[in-house]
Formats: sequence, C-alpha cells, structure tokens
Amino acid sequence: MITATLEIMAKYGEGIAWQNDHVLPHWVLQHMDITITHLDEESATFVLDHNSDLFRRFPPPRDERYLSGQAVMALADSLLIFPVIAANGHDKSLATLDLSTQFLKPVFPGDIRIEARIIQNGRRAVRGVVDIYDKDDRHCATSMICYMVV
Repeated sequence: MITATLEIMAKYGEGIAWQNDHVLPHWVLQHMDITITHLDEESATFVLDHNSDLFRRFPPPRDERYLSGQAVMALADSLLIFPVIAANGHDKSLATLDLSTQFLKPVFPGDIRIEARIIQNGRRAVRGVVDIYDKDDRHCATSMICYMVV
C-alpha cells in the first residue's frame, strides 16, 4: 500500500488513491509498504518499509540478503508516476516505453529511500530518473524511465 503524510494527502490524495485502487498491480501493493515523504510537480521521495519477501539470499558462503532486482525495477516503474500525477493530474494514462536500470550496489535489508524526478515532461512522453538508497544512505541503483502519454 502506498500512503503519504497528511500534507501530501491533502494536496494529492485523489491521485494517490486512484493509483492504489485502479492502476498499481495487486502484488506491488501487497508486498511494498511505501510512504511518500515528499511530493511536488518535479520530484518525490519515498520510504519502503522492510519486507523480507522482497529479499534474496546471496549464494554460499555469504549469509546475507539483498533486495531482488525485480523489486528494484518494479519500485522504479511504479513510483515515478507520482511526480507525474502531481504535475499533470491523474486523468491521463501512461504506458512504460523504456526502463533501464543500473545496479550499483546490493540493497541490504532495512528501510529504503527512493527518489524520483522528472527530467522531461512532454505532451506525448515523460522521462525521469529513480534513485534507490539503502538504509545506510548508499546509492544502490539508478533507473531511467520513459512513459508514453496515452
């Protein structure tokens, strides 16, 4: 489930509710407890609460877990939409045209910070960047995304 601070909900609550109720896949909402801590027409910041279902084990002999690559990419694709909604409203549909992710470091268990920002907001396409940081504020992944406005 995606939630937000009271201030953000007062301003963008309808768009956030629309995403939760009609757009985001059930498995994203079921396994990803996300709080929006900042949202405006250019960027957003999120915190993903720890959920062990999203983590994989390193091969032996390491006995550590890390956030799966699929979860990283799903977070990026699902969360850039929120600054787009803040900028353009939620009455237009978007389709992902391109998603490119660079994995820089493993994301270890703990609360994870995600920052999304719009680079280009055009009539037909929206481009943005999503950065993922681990609990120790290390930059772990960067995704470039292009949405088509339909």
